[in-house]
Order: sequence, then structure tokens, then C-alpha cells
Amino acid sequence: MPARNLHFVGVLLVVVLGAQSALSQTYVSDGWRKIDAEGRLTFYLPPEMKQTDVHGIENLYQVYSDGRLKFSLVFEPDSVLAYEERESQFGKDYQEIMTEVDGRPAFLFIYRQEAEGQRPQTYNADIYVGDLPGAKVKLWMWASSTYPDDIEIARRIFSSVEFTKDKPTRR
Repeated sequence: MPARNLHFVGVLLVVVLGAQSALSQTYVSDGWRKIDAEGRLTFYLPPEMKQTDVHGIENLYQVYSDGRLKFSLVFEPDSVLAYEERESQFGKDYQEIMTEVDGRPAFLFIYRQEAEGQRPQTYNADIYVGDLPGAKVKLWMWASSTYPDDIEIARRIFSSVEFTKDKPTRR
């Protein structure tokens, strides 16, 4: 294999391995506050994010916003995106990253949606914790913003999740 190809393979491995472990390390900024979601999980949010009046009746569903970034979660959702439909459902610049959240497998999707009418373009991140291909998802979280830099904040929120019940057993 030519040296140029070996260099490319090495760089690709670093990028892929870095992306896979991107959520397994929690980095919470100073001042972020810990949220207890009805004793089922905890996570950290920037101090300016406030819970909205939107919440679920049958499922734990919460929405937080700071007027710029909107963050939502559903614990044990009744239905989720069909795994086979993911690429056609998400927008431009679609990325899929296999990762872990609190020791559980997770699928992270990052994408952008084009502007429609008066609505500006949005940058989005969705994470499904659990077996998305088997439709057995423990937690679905998503975030959207008109600012691309906010996706990194969303990733940090996702990485801060700790389940307080039904911890997976390590083998």
C-alpha cells in the first residue's frame, strides 16, 4: 500500500475512534447544573437553559431552552425512528456516530435542515440510547439551534447522562 494511502487510513482511524469515544467522556463546564429527571436519569445543562411548560403525560418528556438552543428528551419512548429510514429522514450533512452513554450503546445523528419560508436553517443532534435497530430505545434526546456551535453543547449534554435506575451490568 503506498505511503499516502497508509497516512489516509491512519487519519481515518483517528477520526473514527475519536468520534466513537466522543460521548464516553463527560466534560461539563463550570456553572452547569445537574438535572434530575424524575429519578430515572440525571444530566447537566448550561445555567441559562430553563425547563419549558411542555411535558409528557404517559412518558417522561421534557423540553429545555435558552432561547437559542432547544433540548428535548423522552425516556423509554413508545415509538422511535425506523433505523432503516434514518438517512432519508435527516437533513443535509448527515453524520451517524456509534458511541456510548453511561455504558449503553447509542446512535448519535448530526445534521442540518434547510430553511423553509420564514424559518431559518437549523443544526440538529439526535441521540438514541439503546438498541435503535431493534426499536428498543431507553432514551431519545435531541437538540436544535440556528447556530452550528450549539451542537457541541448538545453533545456535552448527551455525554453527561447517567441512568439512576436499571444500570447496565459490566461484563
